[in-house]
Amino acid sequence: MHRMEEYHNEKNELHREDGPAEILYYRDGSVKRETYYYNNTIHREDGPAVIQYHKDGYVEKEVYCVNDLLHRIGGPAVIEYYPDGAVKKEIYCGEGEWHREDGPAVVTI
Repeated sequence: MHRMEEYHNEKNELHREDGPAEILYYRDGSVKRETYYYNNTIHREDGPAVIQYHKDGYVEKEVYCVNDLLHRIGGPAVIEYYPDGAVKKEIYCGEGEWHREDGPAVVTI
């Protein structure tokens, strides 16, 4: 059984300003996924809004979102990793659309 922790504001929405508002755990207690919410939208301006961990503890995926949209300036909005930490895949997005001016929007390594 997975444990889940949620932090709510006065409107009973997912919201937290100083960390992830939702944390999901594997059965062994290790973190499975952290999601940052602001006023019930997936949102984080200073880092990935969703961080997904493999059961062995390494980061599998980072997702950058602003107001529920995939969005990141100057880097990929979605980054997937191999177990050794090397980048497996990058997806560049702006305001929810695949977009990159200086190369392909999706790069698989």
